[in-house]
Amino acid sequence: MTSLRYCLPALFCATAALAANGLTNWGESGQWSVLVDPDSGNGCLIQKDFSDGLRIRFGNLPLLSGGFFAALSRDWSDLEAGTTGTVRFLTGEAKFAGEAEFLEEDGWYGGSAFFNNPNFVTEMAKRRSITVIGPSGGTFEVDLAGSSKAIDLMQECQEAQK
Repeated sequence: MTSLRYCLPALFCATAALAANGLTNWGESGQWSVLVDPDSGNGCLIQKDFSDGLRIRFGNLPLLSGGFFAALSRDWSDLEAGTTGTVRFLTGEAKFAGEAEFLEEDGWYGGSAFFNNPNFVTEMAKRRSITVIGPSGGTFEVDLAGSSKAIDLMQECQEAQK
C-alpha cells in the first residue's frame, strides 16, 4: 500500500484553512468546480456535490508541498471534533492510505487527509471511481466522471497562481 505521508499539525492548519470559507471560484469543468483557497497559499482544488449528499474536494496545498482529499456530508454530524483515523483509498490497481483529520464547515461534517505523493492525483485522473474506506470501516465509492478534465483545469489554475 502506498503511503500518503502526513503531518497532523500541518493537516490541522490546512483543514482550518478550508473551513474558513475563503474559497473563490476559478472555473468549472462539467459538474466539478475549480476553486482557489488563499489561506493555503492559493492552492487550487476541485469540488463536486453529489446527489446522495456527499461533497468531495481534493487539490493542492502549496504551503505544505502536497495536497488533500476531503469527504463531507451533512448527515455525518455524529463525527466528533478532534477525531483522527486512517483512511484508505482504492483505485483499482493502486492503494493509498493516510491519516484523516475531522473537518466541519457550515453544517458539513467529514474528514480531510493530507498527501504528498504525486501519484495520488495521477491515479485519480486515470480512474472512473475511487473506493474510500473510513477509519471506522465505512466504505463508499466516489464517481470520478469528468475529474480528469477537472484536474487538468485545476493544474492550469495552480500555474496561474504563481
